[in-house]
Amino acid sequence: MMNLIEKQAERFCKFKLRSGIQYQEFIDLVESEIRRYSQISHKLQFIETVMFEAKKKYDNHLPSCTSLENCPENFFYESVIFFLNEIRIDLSKQLTKEEFNEADILRYKTGIDEILSKLNTLQLGQQLTYDDFKEQFEEMKSYFYMNKKTWNQMLGGKLLEMVASGVVSETVSKQIVEIFKG
Repeated sequence: MMNLIEKQAERFCKFKLRSGIQYQEFIDLVESEIRRYSQISHKLQFIETVMFEAKKKYDNHLPSCTSLENCPENFFYESVIFFLNEIRIDLSKQLTKEEFNEADILRYKTGIDEILSKLNTLQLGQQLTYDDFKEQFEEMKSYFYMNKKTWNQMLGGKLLEMVASGVVSETVSKQIVEIFKG
């Protein structure tokens, strides 16, 4: 599931990330666009999505490129990715402890993957329950633009809902919460 910031970034790329403009002009457009966001985590997510889109276009171009060293399109994408990464690094330094940084996101995603892996081995005949659980936790990966407190409250709400509906036991719910502590 894609969140609003990712959708906005993809839409931005659809209309702005194109041949015929200089990389500096594109970087200026990105910087102008991220000024609309007040939270650093939102700016970072926007930039990371734009970087991902630029990398996809770069990778799509490479097989048909006839001059890898002197190709203006390669230079454009390489420069865009490089300078957006520089902006991303600077913004990352401004994150507060309440916001997810790269290490937090990796830890939480790893935790979610660990939970899903353990459940996958236990699912045996409970495919519908497992699929619902998996969908709920995969969706949680798209909410790291929220601050940690809000994200954890959302996780708690989802777990409470799952316990109430019998999808997971209270014991399993507590074990899941333990994975995200720290």
